[in-house]
Amino acid sequence: MSTTVNNNEASSSNTSAYNSAESFDLRMKSMEDQINNLSLAFTRFMKEPMFSSNTNSRS
Repeated sequence: MSTTVNNNEASSSNTSAYNSAESFDLRMKSMEDQINNLSLAFTRFMKEPMFSSNTNSRS
């Protein structure tokens, strides 16, 4: 019981700080998703036969 009361007091006093931290976490998660999507698209692009043949002929 005492822990829940302490948590409530902390959240009520630091609501703005907690909200900003939460939005930051959400932003980081969405950024991670974007990076994952980019890396997936990049690996798919690298596996394209046309692209690999171009790099081979260029080198």
